[in-house]
Amino acid sequence: MKLLHAAAFIATLGISPLNAAEPAVQVIEAREFKPPTGQDVVRALSKTHPRIICSAEEWAALKARVASDPHHQQLYQNVQAVAADLLTVTPLTHRMLGPEKSLLDTSREAVLRIYALAMMKFIDGDPKWIGRAKAELAALAGFPDWNPSHFLDTAEMTHAMAVGLDWFHADLSSQERAAIVSAIVTKGLRARDRNHLKGYETSEKLNNWAHVCAGGLLAGALAIADEEPRIAAETIESALKILPRAINLWMPDGAWEEGTVYGDYALTYTRVAIESLRRACGATFGLDRVAGLHVAGNGLIFLSGTEAQSFAFADSGSGLAFTSLLWLGQTFAQPVLHQAALESRKGRLAQVATPITYAGRETRFGAGGGWDGLAGLLYLTPPQQAGSPLPLDQRFRGQEIVAFRERWNDPSAAYLALKGGSNRAKHNNLDLGTFVFGGDGVAWAVELGADDYGLAGYFDSATDDGKRWSYYRERTEGQNTLVFDGQNQPVDGEAAITMFDSTAIRGLAVVDLTRPYRHSAKAVKRGVCLKRDGRVAIVQDEIEPDQATSLTWSMHTRADVLLAGRTATLTAKGKTCVATLLSPPGASFTVQEVNLAAPQKPTPGLRKIMVQLGKLTRPTTVTVELRLGKSQGDATAMVPLADWLNEDQSATRK
Repeated sequence: MKLLHAAAFIATLGISPLNAAEPAVQVIEAREFKPPTGQDVVRALSKTHPRIICSAEEWAALKARVASDPHHQQLYQNVQAVAADLLTVTPLTHRMLGPEKSLLDTSREAVLRIYALAMMKFIDGDPKWIGRAKAELAALAGFPDWNPSHFLDTAEMTHAMAVGLDWFHADLSSQERAAIVSAIVTKGLRARDRNHLKGYETSEKLNNWAHVCAGGLLAGALAIADEEPRIAAETIESALKILPRAINLWMPDGAWEEGTVYGDYALTYTRVAIESLRRACGATFGLDRVAGLHVAGNGLIFLSGTEAQSFAFADSGSGLAFTSLLWLGQTFAQPVLHQAALESRKGRLAQVATPITYAGRETRFGAGGGWDGLAGLLYLTPPQQAGSPLPLDQRFRGQEIVAFRERWNDPSAAYLALKGGSNRAKHNNLDLGTFVFGGDGVAWAVELGADDYGLAGYFDSATDDGKRWSYYRERTEGQNTLVFDGQNQPVDGEAAITMFDSTAIRGLAVVDLTRPYRHSAKAVKRGVCLKRDGRVAIVQDEIEPDQATSLTWSMHTRADVLLAGRTATLTAKGKTCVATLLSPPGASFTVQEVNLAAPQKPTPGLRKIMVQLGKLTRPTTVTVELRLGKSQGDATAMVPLADWLNEDQSATRK
């Protein structure tokens, strides 16, 4: 088994470690990982319960922390609120929602309910929580199936039942335990009489499903291994073949191609798998040191900007991954991740996650973020002393994304990010070249994130005429990028970062957009630059048309907009950002309200600032300056992208 020193390994890739002062971590290349056999894992199992995710001693320690620590008390309010509500509602029913007839929302709510009731059992101690949990578990075990045709549903329900069986083990009668074990086996691990993980063992294209299915079923196998050791061993063996390759998807630098929300989703079930092994067997067998996991925190914090909102490209949202940050900080002894988690919830630790919609229906307690938000209580530790400062700028080579900021730990700091990459990534939009910008506590240029998954044909995305591309948020016109002749970028579009540089006074990058616009132009490049000293962002596009073509430059904002020709003044929360169109001559800004009609999600207060150019026949440069605060200082000088690196040779390189 080949071990790599994490700092040296990261340095060879040109990646900035999260914190050079933190203890070194030994990582294992995925292809070198040698998993134990399933039988070896079963033989190593603890014979006591609870043994999934949290031991009896840890539950007792958590109860003490809740009694003494204000942060724990705030999070515990979430648990109390959910559990109290559960006493007023009946157990879940087999609800299939949306055109795809998914049980996923029900499965996620099942996890939330079991977590909340178990936490109340161990912390509060009132026996009423046990009775309520028994009713829930009996109802879930009685479902006709857990919808194996959409196996995420099955995996999450298996997770819910696994922790229910384990955490309430001493409270269940032998008949109740037998019913739950039977359900986990027949409706989860061997739904429709087969091991659904087998397909992932050899799949060349993995995504978040691999982590969720392997993690959920691994927890289920560990929970029922005493009663069904052979089936448990087979499931564990499959999961441990899948997870190292799935974890490797965070390589080389931690960004997740499906967007930060799905990166967090994958981390959630990676954590379920690792912590279940750690408690059940007293060892992770090296799974927590597979290369990729150690850099996953990079994607979570560098792609989080103004107001701790993440860069919401693809089917993503803008919230920060609270529990994943706490867990990664604990796992890799990186206090900066723990600090980022607390900063993201400052003053809001007692807020339950906002519910999401599926096919127009609201989930009672939210989606996966609901139960996972409660799970943060398990990984919250006292604040630790942070090490040396993080770099201000980051390039993600794996996904071709760059991020720049004015400074850390300041909600008013300027933030700028730009996306290249591939339009083919699962959950992606046609968004190459899109950017976000924020500062003074306001997100000035925003990405819109996901629409309702229940929309007809929402995942029909394999071809350029797929139904997904008829919805505004997914189309190129719904991004902060360029549109030629009103057309979408093609599905096979790709864009590489060709220039990246970071100095003490500015960070810059250039992305080559020629391929996604090859039907309209010979060459298209977009450069972005954050000038820290002047609190100014520059977005500059250089276009060489292939034929007469119209062009629209777009930026979405929720700020109020006042136009004055080549200037747009944005105001929000008492703050100001001034956009100035520096080129081309004769052009001006326009603005329009973006009011999406049902069944698409509404967009109240959303506006799009545009530069609309007629038929281009010659090389054209579009340059927009975004300046925080009321306009002051000299306007940015026009410099060709090829000369950007030469603009400040005297600056100290980072």
